[in-house]
Amino acid sequence: PLQGEVVLNNAVIKDAICGVRVGKYNLRNQGKGGGVIKAANTQFINNQKAVHFNAYSHVNAFNRVADNISCFNNCVFTVDDNAYFVADTGNVQVALYNVRGVQFNGCQFEDMQTKSDWQNFGTAIYASQSGFRINEQTDMLQYPATYYNTPCTFNNYKNAIAIAGSAEKPIKIYNTMFSNNSIGVNAKNADALSIKSCSFSSGNESFSSYVHGLILDSCNLYRIENNQFFGIGNGIKIIGKTADNNTIRLNTFSSLCKAIEVYGNN
Repeated sequence: PLQGEVVLNNAVIKDAICGVRVGKYNLRNQGKGGGVIKAANTQFINNQKAVHFNAYSHVNAFNRVADNISCFNNCVFTVDDNAYFVADTGNVQVALYNVRGVQFNGCQFEDMQTKSDWQNFGTAIYASQSGFRINEQTDMLQYPATYYNTPCTFNNYKNAIAIAGSAEKPIKIYNTMFSNNSIGVNAKNADALSIKSCSFSSGNESFSSYVHGLILDSCNLYRIENNQFFGIGNGIKIIGKTADNNTIRLNTFSSLCKAIEVYGNN
């Protein structure tokens, strides 16, 4: 079916409760999805939520579930002291609900609000039963791999990226810089998670015992390769019973409380 489409080029969306909702919302049918957003060089400033994707699954002519073609290229998502709200643990900039393949390339996520305590830190991307791609490899046949050349950045969140199940939809996070977050990537029940050529740094000593670059909770089929973990806090935390189908290799750990901590049968 034809989809509604929003195209943003060098645009600004500011001070909204929800900047763009991809899908339909009403009292009778809150979960109806569908629609496409293509944003380039666009600023999302001081929105309580910048973008929300309702659940949608597109089956192509070959009877296969196809990726969502929505994409964000070189966009900026920021909240600062001029916002009409105070960010908290429930604040999310991009919410993905049961969608597949949304792309983020060269985007910046930053919470610049003045903080009074740890409850005032929100989440940049929240993905529930969803797959998405950040700075995906540009040429799948090239070795060594090359990624979108402008790093994505995530700064000053409680969870920069929170994943609540992926329903076997691939999640790819490449060439991305995480800094001053309590948790860089917090993944629970994620399948086919790939994190490569990223850096995780932290510098908030007030919450050092709670700081982790990456948490893998009951995840399977993950590949964590060629990443750097440094600063105060901890590198990787692995929780739960997982199958023997995962890879962590060629990563660098420095100046951390713990490089890798494991709980459960892994």
